[in-house]
Amino acid sequence: MLFGSWIEASVRPVRSEPVGRKHEMEFTVDRKRLHDALQVVGGVALVRTLKDVLKNIYMEAKDGALILKATDYEVGIMVCITDVNIKNEGVVLLPSAQIVGIFREVTEPEVTFKAEGSQCAICAGRSRFRVVLYDPELFPGLPEFPAQVASRVGRDDILKMIKQIVFASAEERTRYAFDGIKLLIQDEKIMMVSTDGKRLGYYWMPSDPEDAGPVDALLPARAMPHFIKALGTRDESCELGFEGNRFGIRSDNVEVYCQQIEGSFPNFAPLIEKDLAYRITLDSEELLSSIRRASLFAGKESRIVQLKLDSGNLNVNSNDAEVGEAETDLPVEYDGESVVLAFNPDYLLDFLKIVGGGSVHMEFKDDQVATRWSAGENFQYLVMPISR
Repeated sequence: MLFGSWIEASVRPVRSEPVGRKHEMEFTVDRKRLHDALQVVGGVALVRTLKDVLKNIYMEAKDGALILKATDYEVGIMVCITDVNIKNEGVVLLPSAQIVGIFREVTEPEVTFKAEGSQCAICAGRSRFRVVLYDPELFPGLPEFPAQVASRVGRDDILKMIKQIVFASAEERTRYAFDGIKLLIQDEKIMMVSTDGKRLGYYWMPSDPEDAGPVDALLPARAMPHFIKALGTRDESCELGFEGNRFGIRSDNVEVYCQQIEGSFPNFAPLIEKDLAYRITLDSEELLSSIRRASLFAGKESRIVQLKLDSGNLNVNSNDAEVGEAETDLPVEYDGESVVLAFNPDYLLDFLKIVGGGSVHMEFKDDQVATRWSAGENFQYLVMPISR
């Protein structure tokens, strides 16, 4: 089933009313494992929506496993918990807010669910809860994972790629081309790119020569935090799948889907390949600290920190007539002409926080051309200086 067909079939009008006919299900599960699974699927079910059915979590106990599903039509998540003590198999639709809230409070090692009729009893030690059920037939369901796997990657690798890129995407929901995350699989590389028009993040990792390709997709930025949560498991590897306008990642116990979005992504290749005149190397923690200090005096509206380069020295400074000024000198191997580059400090801090410790490289030409920052050969980050 294509993701588009799934959405079209799912948006039919429904009445999310408590279930009227009898449904039975009973199982006992490890509290922590279920709590972790609820944190993944609950993030989708708790989003603001006018459709009550999407505020629920679909739960099925079958063949010694507990399957949880949630969707908001754009993102869908399935988590499977194995080795569950099931007394009666069955399916229920539970209100996400109450279920997630219960598991934030209880601490007992095991929890028992017993659904009868229109209600579900939840017992955790001396605590007991009774939750009204909704008709599971109202749940729109999730599509099958794409038959053709585009790539097989390490979980840590794809998780790192998403984290390194998503912060540079646009927050504006009306600019679809910039709100999207570009995903490419070609030339034995998996590449991910994001931009908000003022900065651009680019990350790549090698792909298997036998991977399907080429793949060129534009994914919604708002789906990426759900992928990060879902991939935070112990599985060592996962599969990337494409079919129609659907993209999915699957591991042993998790499947996450999102619908691709339409738009034309900016041509980024010339930016990451452009030759720049100067390159300096800096300690990321020292630079992070100096920019943080300067940002205290960067002002609330202008938000400008200056990086002034002279022979052997980088001066990081900011000033505000109404607040004051701050500056820090950092030694640097540089013997070019004196140059002053002004930046929004938040853009540089975002990059340095993602990088963590170690060295970073800054390549630049002048105050009219985007600077290119890098940490290792896989990650590049471009930022436009502010013209003053």
